[in-house]
Amino acid sequence: MADEVITVDYAFVDGAHMFTSDDKFACGLLVGHQDLKTAFEETAIQLKTLLKLNHDIETEVESLVTFEEFAALVASVPKPTNPHVRPRLKSEVDWHRKAA
Repeated sequence: MADEVITVDYAFVDGAHMFTSDDKFACGLLVGHQDLKTAFEETAIQLKTLLKLNHDIETEVESLVTFEEFAALVASVPKPTNPHVRPRLKSEVDWHRKAA
């Protein structure tokens, strides 16, 4: 089986870094944490668990970008000048499951 890409959506909502997905292999994914690195790392753990529970697939899962690359993207979003406005970033992060 070849590597397959799982598309994961990222959003920063009300102070939390949220990872979700509409991908058929990631049904049920919802990861949120105030710390970006914690949320990013937990996403791989949850994807691996969902693949096992929902599809009986045991595999390793990793992001196609490093945490540092992703953190740089998040940091590049301009911060609002009004403290009552919370920034919202929405982007996609591709993860892949390794071939068996």
